[in-house]
Amino acid sequence: MDSNVIYEIIERAINDKKELIINMKYASGHGRDTLDDLSFQPYILGDDTMQFGFVWGYLSSNHLYYKILLENIITAKLTSRKFDVKDDACYQYIDEESHFAMLDKFKNYFRGPARIANS
Repeated sequence: MDSNVIYEIIERAINDKKELIINMKYASGHGRDTLDDLSFQPYILGDDTMQFGFVWGYLSSNHLYYKILLENIITAKLTSRKFDVKDDACYQYIDEESHFAMLDKFKNYFRGPARIANS
């Protein structure tokens, strides 16, 4: 799948709050393997400090938040399943990151070091 198409699908998923089904490459230490048919809820689309494109969000099929390099996404398919911002979602970034799309009403978005509750 073309990288521009994947980017557009992810951006649309963020804007419409729709879940994706993705196939992605990951490094296992012994070559490249793939993870297929992962349910993913994208929150942020951008470039990291090294200017590599990424998407950060919730892997609902694995119950964890994850930052995925766009170059590792093989396919992305938009579903009709809507999602809401999870209460425990928290993203921290540094100044050199650029964000091009972000989930509407996502509040736990911090620059700099971790913030400790009630401090």
